[in-house]
Amino acid sequence: MAKPSWDDFESGDLNRLRDKLLRKQVRFQLYAFSPYYRKALEGTQVSTRGFNGIRDLKSLPLVDQSALAAAPDEFVLKPEPHLIQRLGSGRQLVDVAMDKLFGGIERSTKMLGSDYGPVHTLETLGTSAEPVPIRLTRRDIGTLATQGRRMLQVAGAGPTDIVLNLLEPVASGGFWCAWLGAVAFGIKQIAPGYVEPERAASLAKSSGATVMIARAADVLDVLEAAGSLPDLKIVILAPEPVGPTLKYRIHELAGDAVDIVSTYQFAEGRAVWAECRQGSASAEAGFHTYPDFDVIEILMRRSDALAQLGQPGEVAFTGLDQRGTALLRYRPGDVATGGIRTGRCPYCNRNLDRVIGPIRRTDKLIPIHLKESSPMEMDADVVTEIMAHPGVAAWSVEVITGSEGSGRDEVFISFRPSKRVNLATLVVEVDARLRVEAGFIPTQLIASESITPGFVDRRPSETRRLIIED
Repeated sequence: MAKPSWDDFESGDLNRLRDKLLRKQVRFQLYAFSPYYRKALEGTQVSTRGFNGIRDLKSLPLVDQSALAAAPDEFVLKPEPHLIQRLGSGRQLVDVAMDKLFGGIERSTKMLGSDYGPVHTLETLGTSAEPVPIRLTRRDIGTLATQGRRMLQVAGAGPTDIVLNLLEPVASGGFWCAWLGAVAFGIKQIAPGYVEPERAASLAKSSGATVMIARAADVLDVLEAAGSLPDLKIVILAPEPVGPTLKYRIHELAGDAVDIVSTYQFAEGRAVWAECRQGSASAEAGFHTYPDFDVIEILMRRSDALAQLGQPGEVAFTGLDQRGTALLRYRPGDVATGGIRTGRCPYCNRNLDRVIGPIRRTDKLIPIHLKESSPMEMDADVVTEIMAHPGVAAWSVEVITGSEGSGRDEVFISFRPSKRVNLATLVVEVDARLRVEAGFIPTQLIASESITPGFVDRRPSETRRLIIED
């Protein structure tokens, strides 16, 4: 019988496979060879070999960005011989013994270096802190190529497609996953990185590109410069927040024949996850993960307990086959507003976990409780996009505590209108977008000539004061 495809395991078989992979990764990689996790897992059921798989994952410690940033090399696997002797798996002990027997210490050391020696470095984007290095080994590069091929398949690309990759070949941002994936898939690709829109449009036309991978703003510029791209079938957006207005403008220019697929990535997790092409028009499709390479948990924001399926919460990531920088229950600082769904995708029928967006950054979410509404979190990125209206020259957002005893907040949005704009029309448009896209009604929209741009939280100290520059 043929082995099932990575996305077509029956649920029982998939669960058993993932438990096996997770046990091996946690016991014989992280606990054995990671300086950080060896300390963190000492005294847990992992150290007593009582760890059985995914159902036990919730009992292990969570790790956030600050711990990784403080000591990134402590998360890199270092399989020193004495650790293999004491903590390694039986297979590891046999492999090292055989290499020593037939090739001596030199061959044994070379074997370890091939599997564990870092050869490439990714970096976090550093939007809220200094970039953090993420080390990849030759094995990790092969894994990333496989994940990139899957990402292209999920997005709807096939072996006869031609990919135009306009992502920057920087340490993070998705370029390497897409580039390696196209190589592994055997798809023809043109990967110049970012070029001027006119040059990119020319490349798309001359190559007959059917798939374009780029940042949303760059896609818009290329489509405007090109006028039309009759060969284009799929646009894969870079893994970054994209508001509905920008996505709608891309759809308008690209036409109904072109599918627009969103993606999700954090550099620490390496891979890029895409929506399936069949469900890309629906928020319910979600970002399709790779069940034999990763485990995603969704945590309740205030208790760190596991959220129910479909409930919003914070992402926690575990890699099932990582070398180099290897992570267990890592919190990248992202919130999946639709939580996670398991089982078969209703659009493409793949059997895998799907992270349901939109994805929000925890450091950009401001908790508010307005009059006549439930507690919620105002997304600073969404508000920023809304206030980037051509009729708004400058703006500010101020959050204060309401009248004494009400226990509710008030949100005042001040803005300086551009010249020759119809003020009444502008207020109606901005107010409507705040209601629909940001999910709240501001206490007051104030036209003002005196603006200090950004967000200011003036509530008492128990609610952290937050200032985000515009």
